[in-house]
Amino acid sequence: MDTPLDIAKREIRESLKFSAIKACVLWYKKTVFQQLLTELAEIWPVPPLTAESQRSKYKSLSTLRRVHAWYFAVNIFGVWGYNLTPICKHYYRRYNGEESQIGTIWSSWYPFDKTQPVPHFFVYLFEILMGQVCVWITLSMDLLFSGMASHIVLLLHFLQSQLKSLTVLNKSEEEYHQEIVNCIKLHQRLIRYCFDIGEAFSFINLVNIVVSSINICCVFFTILVLDPFLAISNKLFLVSALLQVGMLCWYGQDIIHANSNISIAAYNSGWYEMTPRCRRALLLMIQRTQKPIGFTAMNFTYISLMTYTAIMTRAYSYFGLLYTLYNKNQGELACLYVTSITTPQVDQVVPLLHIVGYGTLGQSCVWAMIGSDLLFTGMVNHIILLLKILQQRLRNLGRTESSSEEDGKKLIECIKLHQRLIKYCKDLENAFSLVNLINICLSSVNICCVLFVIVLIEPALELSNKLFFGASLIQIGLLCWYGDDIIQENAKVAEAAYNSNWYTLRPRCRRILAILIQRAQQPIAFTAMGFTKISLITYSAILTKSYSYFTLLYTMYSQD
Repeated sequence: MDTPLDIAKREIRESLKFSAIKACVLWYKKTVFQQLLTELAEIWPVPPLTAESQRSKYKSLSTLRRVHAWYFAVNIFGVWGYNLTPICKHYYRRYNGEESQIGTIWSSWYPFDKTQPVPHFFVYLFEILMGQVCVWITLSMDLLFSGMASHIVLLLHFLQSQLKSLTVLNKSEEEYHQEIVNCIKLHQRLIRYCFDIGEAFSFINLVNIVVSSINICCVFFTILVLDPFLAISNKLFLVSALLQVGMLCWYGQDIIHANSNISIAAYNSGWYEMTPRCRRALLLMIQRTQKPIGFTAMNFTYISLMTYTAIMTRAYSYFGLLYTLYNKNQGELACLYVTSITTPQVDQVVPLLHIVGYGTLGQSCVWAMIGSDLLFTGMVNHIILLLKILQQRLRNLGRTESSSEEDGKKLIECIKLHQRLIKYCKDLENAFSLVNLINICLSSVNICCVLFVIVLIEPALELSNKLFFGASLIQIGLLCWYGDDIIQENAKVAEAAYNSNWYTLRPRCRRILAILIQRAQQPIAFTAMGFTKISLITYSAILTKSYSYFTLLYTMYSQD
């Protein structure tokens, strides 16, 4: 019969099967990775598990397998797209009656004439082999890293579940304290394990971060401007480059987010019903979780979705510079692109069908956008109102002629309200996160293109475009305003608690209030799928990017 350790090792090997082939660049660290896998197996959750824990484990492992399978397939298809491109080009030219010879996969120099039949055959095989080796090296590093990171996230979720379940059952003080100690020991091991993985992959992550912007820029430039025969393989390579750095940043962000949620889980437990000894232990744990656990690129930057956004921004900047330097006739292209997405060809459709179809589509889009935005801002506004009520209740603590026991009950009610508001914000974040990401991504492009049309194109549509321009500014501005407002109001909870007459309360109430203040210092914020927080700083960044895009379009257009 398999032991729990054997079961854990088998499950980990199964989820990491695509990274089983070790590349030579990781060979010298094989002992380190063996130790990491052994340690992970020791803390891996094995049966018996609760139904919720088992579902969470199954969901995490199945998602990881799907992500690895897609990433594996895209990279393999991409490299074989390059491998077969010279043959496809050869037969395409022969089909058109042109003279042709099969070229080589890569533009490389050799100390002999590679166009001769026999050398060409071996050169072609050599370049196929080298392409495969490079892909396997990339796959082995990326899938091993993402697999280990995914398992850390799963264990952090298990830790959150254990903390939330505290005080659910009636236990003795010693049993509660032992459960908290076990949670702290698991957290300490996960912190150390995450640090060891970060040390092992730090240099590799730095190479990925530095090279990814250049890769994305150059491949996109090649797709848009250069050899059309390579369009398919280059598109696959672009997708794999985006997936590679995106997957690393996604799992890096997931660990940061899961670690920060530990303090939320500890705060949402019934800690106010515990003894001072247990509360002090939880308070130390909450204080530690406020320092992020994350992977870095040789300490230059954290691996997170913010880093992914910065990579995309740099890739766009490099592409804009390359395109401006290479193409001297971009003005016609820019004009054609903007007018094609803003002014449909009315004379090519039936006028009545155009009016009804586009009118109905426009109304539907506007109503859908208004419904989503007003629902989000309305809910956020009510959360802000409840936070203000909570602040007022906290400020009144110790100011009225009430007994210490009544003040303690009022404080517990404030904590319960704060816990419910935090949970409600998290649920609202999960519901609107994708919508907010779409708004953030499209707003810069919308503002840029409409401003470009207003300034240079279609003067007859100037009034309607100005209205659309104003609506775009108001829409994203409204979301960012309310997002910033909830960050500020949550921060004021700690200030309101401090401004109460806390020094007149009992020591027990003061200790409970200290934990509330500690939690309130961690911001409540809405995000765009974790890429960025919804705040006025984000609004400023959107306007800055819009101006950057507009400047590039204007430069391309004016060079015509």
